[in-house]
Amino acid sequence: MKEKRYEPAEEKLEYKGLSEADTRVKIIDPQLRSSGWKEENIKREFYFRKGKIIIEGNKAKRGERKFADYVLFFENAFPVAIIEAKRYFKHHAEGISDAKEKAQVLGVYFAYSTNGEKFEEFDFSNNKQTTIDQFPSPEEL
Repeated sequence: MKEKRYEPAEEKLEYKGLSEADTRVKIIDPQLRSSGWKEENIKREFYFRKGKIIIEGNKAKRGERKFADYVLFFENAFPVAIIEAKRYFKHHAEGISDAKEKAQVLGVYFAYSTNGEKFEEFDFSNNKQTTIDQFPSPEEL
């Protein structure tokens, strides 16, 4: 069975060549701001684990560090949501598993995955997963 590729609306083809980083800057960041998120409450590429210590012989090194594409903070005090970003032409829910895993590590109730067009939301308070068109405001979370 052939995997179905995500195809956005015809008017969105201007975004066809966007990388994940470009998707974040050009599409996701403006959406967060329009939903009421202030820059000081948005942390990008938020590292939360240094990586496992790996011992090989007499040498020790660290494995890959773990980070979330976005961590949103309420009033710059405590984290309330994790967002995993995907390239625009990927399915919006493709990163929800990673987002949920990272949210559990950080102890936050909301995990999101997005391609900039839609958001997949997982709410740990009721274990409900939903597709939404607009990102919630800080007050809504």
